Amino acid sequence: MTPTANNSKQTTNASPKLILIFTLIEVIVAIAILSLAIAVTMEMSASAAKRSKKALAAWKHRHMLQQALEYYLLQGPDADIPNEFFPYEGFHSECLVETPEQLTDEIESEKGYWRIVKLTVSIKTDDEKTADSISFWKILPANR
Repeated sequence: MTPTANNSKQTTNASPKLILIFTLIEVIVAIAILSLAIAVTMEMSASAAKRSKKALAAWKHRHMLQQALEYYLLQGPDADIPNEFFPYEGFHSECLVETPEQLTDEIESEKGYWRIVKLTVSIKTDDEKTADSISFWKILPANR
C-alpha cells in the first residue's frame, strides 16, 4: 500500500486488521436461535422429569402388588397382611375369590377336596380407587 494524501498515517508495511462488525439484525437472529435452543432443551427436560415421575409411580404400584400377591399366595386369600409386610401409607390390598364361570363342561370347578378359583389381588388407595390389580387362577382346598 502506498501512502495517500488523504491518509498519511498508513505505511506500506502495516498489516491490515480484520474488524468484524455485526449488524443489529444478525445479533437479533443469533439471540432468537439461542432462545429457541434453550426453550427446546427446557421442554425436553420437563417432559423427561414427568415421564420419570410417572414411571416411578407405576413401579411403586407394581412392587406393592407383587408384595401383596406373594403374601396371599403363601398365606391364603383370607389372610390379613400385617403392616410390617405391607408398610405403605395411603394404600391397602385386598384379595377377591371368585368362582370361575368360563370353564367348559368337561372341567368341574370342584373335585373332591380341591376347587379352582379366580383370585384378584388389588392395591387400592384409602379412598378405594384401584391403583393396580392382577387376576389369576389357583387351586385351593375345597373348605376355603
